[in-house]
Amino acid sequence: MRMYLKHHVRAIALLLSPNARPLVTVVIPTRNRLFFLQEAIASVFRQTYPNWELVVVDDASDDGTWDWLQTLQGCRGRVFRQPEHRERSAARNRGLAEARGQYILFLDDDDRLRPQALRVLVRALRRHPEAGVSVGSVVAFDGSGNKVVRRCSRLPVVRRRPWPDVLFGWISWSGQTLFQTDLLRRVGGWNEGLVVAEDQELLLKVSCHAGVIVLPSVVLEYRVHPGQWRPPNRQELEDTVRDAFVAQLC
Repeated sequence: MRMYLKHHVRAIALLLSPNARPLVTVVIPTRNRLFFLQEAIASVFRQTYPNWELVVVDDASDDGTWDWLQTLQGCRGRVFRQPEHRERSAARNRGLAEARGQYILFLDDDDRLRPQALRVLVRALRRHPEAGVSVGSVVAFDGSGNKVVRRCSRLPVVRRRPWPDVLFGWISWSGQTLFQTDLLRRVGGWNEGLVVAEDQELLLKVSCHAGVIVLPSVVLEYRVHPGQWRPPNRQELEDTVRDAFVAQLC
């Protein structure tokens, strides 16, 4: 708790400063993954970039998650509970509606941010105002200690019209991606009718309005574990999302 209070006091001082860094909102949607969630939240509190707020949206968990989350209320964190289970895109949109930051990042409850993640992603957007999104690289890990680094690029590069790249298979996961909050609201946020490929659909919508800066720095630790669900027709569903986007371009 002392650590939480220390960060809280530092955040208030930054907000009052005339040279305050832009506020970043980190949104974590969660459901019945309390142990993983605690690690995800701890990774936010370890950020070297100081000016952030945390919004956690509980998607009607029944494993004690909500009781634990209420202990975070006020410690740089705000917590909300969905009245019924509505899947993660609805929880993300609730977080988007509550966000106060200039920038926003959505972190899945079973992943972790690297300590420098927000600093790297914010710095990239401030250096490249023509970009509305910054994307860092990822290291995937599992319970056996195996790790695989997936770098987006060798050098920082701005993709000014990135939607063709997305159509041909380039994607970014939510936890490696920082958005301008106003831009995300302007395109309508997450599609709550999708249970897969929702991140691709969002990136396609956003990339019609702004460029994306892609970075070699690893910002996200992506957990691979047996609890992850993938539909057997995942590729077909992804193709449907891409086809719908192309149809509206014509």
